[in-house]
Amino acid sequence: MSQPTPQLFCFVFALFGASGMLNRGFFRAGGEVGALPIHRSLHDSDDPSSFVHKIGKMYHTLAPLTATVLSRRPLRYRGGADPTQDLPAHVRAGSGLAWWGDLLAVVQDDTRVVALVAPDTGEALPLLLPADDGVRVFEPARGNKQRKLDFESAFSFTRDGHHHLIALGSGSTPARETLLRLRCPVGQRPHTGLVPELIPLPRLYRLLRETTAFAGSELNLEGVAPLPDGSLMLFQRGNGAPVGDLLPVSATALIPLDALLALLDDPAAAPLPELRGIEQHQFPPAPQGATYSFTDAAWTGDRLTYIAVAECSPNSYDDGEVVGSIVGWHDAEGWHCTPLRNSDGSLLLDKPEGLAPTRDGSGDLWMVTDNDDPSRPSELLRVALR
Repeated sequence: MSQPTPQLFCFVFALFGASGMLNRGFFRAGGEVGALPIHRSLHDSDDPSSFVHKIGKMYHTLAPLTATVLSRRPLRYRGGADPTQDLPAHVRAGSGLAWWGDLLAVVQDDTRVVALVAPDTGEALPLLLPADDGVRVFEPARGNKQRKLDFESAFSFTRDGHHHLIALGSGSTPARETLLRLRCPVGQRPHTGLVPELIPLPRLYRLLRETTAFAGSELNLEGVAPLPDGSLMLFQRGNGAPVGDLLPVSATALIPLDALLALLDDPAAAPLPELRGIEQHQFPPAPQGATYSFTDAAWTGDRLTYIAVAECSPNSYDDGEVVGSIVGWHDAEGWHCTPLRNSDGSLLLDKPEGLAPTRDGSGDLWMVTDNDDPSRPSELLRVALR
């Protein structure tokens, strides 16, 4: 029997994901999720820059700005591979990005290694995560993909004399309900003396999964952004498959940072946070009938910025062909986005999954890619938004 093609998956998304959700027109109004008519303008084009898409009072519109990849650096470990530690020679699947001192911490969805990257060179220091059986790489070729922790987002902050970094599993399966915590005293070199903690939080993920206004048909937590008011904005990626009457949704919600920290300290008994401000998001139509969905977000100085990818995957577990990506932001006028392009103007067909601001005052962005190909190093992209 022949295998389904990526084009067929795109057709299924167009039929069930985009069409079904557009007809419902979900959005947040007065704290509740309801339905209102949608206005949209569609044109026959594979280039998303020709679309405007509005949803009730909340909308994502294409802005007259360009997002261009200025440079890319493959991420390889200093010293190369170490088979005794099950360490590959390069970063395989960059899926989350956060500053850690003067380095960028790259978490991966299929490898129990955090890469601490010098952004000016792309050289990576490996921080090995606990592995009781010594296995750190998880992939279909080994028959152990179902065991991967699937870290898809990371954020960092400084509090009480310590730097903190937290990475979150996607929650797309029960094996992916673990958080990573790193703590380092201010003044200590950020890549020495670290003791990584892996903390399962099934109670939190049960809450997220059962809040179907946020999770839709399949939970897939792909981004977490700390906001200036002390809350965390969670980003759900709506690339799942329909389940019964539930459809995949891209959504955001807020929880207090303090509530998450309390759960990390006492996973069994700390109060669960209230999921506030749930909003379901729609994006401009993507090429080939696919659907954009969140892959990461970050607070970038004065606004919230996100990236979203159009991937022809049949569900939140399997990968698919990437046909486009956008970078977007929220400001006082609403939600905006623009296609991500290579330096020659063509659409970026890599899969950016991690996002962080630069620190040189340029306003540029760092992004890390997941190539879904273990033979190719993930790349660190510098992107200009002008």
